[in-house]
Amino acid sequence: MHYRKIFFVVLSAVTMVLSPLAARASCTQPDVAGNWELYLQVVTSTGADWIRCKVKIDGTGVIANTICDASTAATGTLSDAKIVLSKGQFCTFTGHFKTSKVLNSIDHLTLALNKQTGSGVGTRADGYFLITMTKL
Repeated sequence: MHYRKIFFVVLSAVTMVLSPLAARASCTQPDVAGNWELYLQVVTSTGADWIRCKVKIDGTGVIANTICDASTAATGTLSDAKIVLSKGQFCTFTGHFKTSKVLNSIDHLTLALNKQTGSGVGTRADGYFLITMTKL
C-alpha cells in the first residue's frame, strides 16, 4: 500500500513537470466546451488502473454520458459529469463524474496556455486519480 502512495507522488510530480505551462490568461466556462479525450490514472485500495474516454462538454460544463475503455479490458460508462470554472484568472476547474456508479471528484484541473490540454488531480471514496485531457 505504501508503494502506491509513493508511485502517486512520483507520477504527480512527473505529470506536473512535463505538462504544458499553466494558462497565464484568464479562462471562461466556454473554454472547456468541445470534444476531449480524457485519460485517468486511478489508484485504489485494490490496485491501479487507467481509463480512457472521449467526451463532449457543453458550454455550461455538462459532460454527455459516454462509454470508456479501461486497462482491465472492461468498458464502463462515464455519467453524471460536470466540469466548472473555479478560478478564471488561473484557468482552473473543478468537477465530478461517475465511473461504474462510483463518484469521482475533480479537485483541481488546470488548462494549458493554449487551452487545448489540461491536467489535474482528484479523489474518490476508495482512492485518487490523475486526469489528463486533450482537445480533439
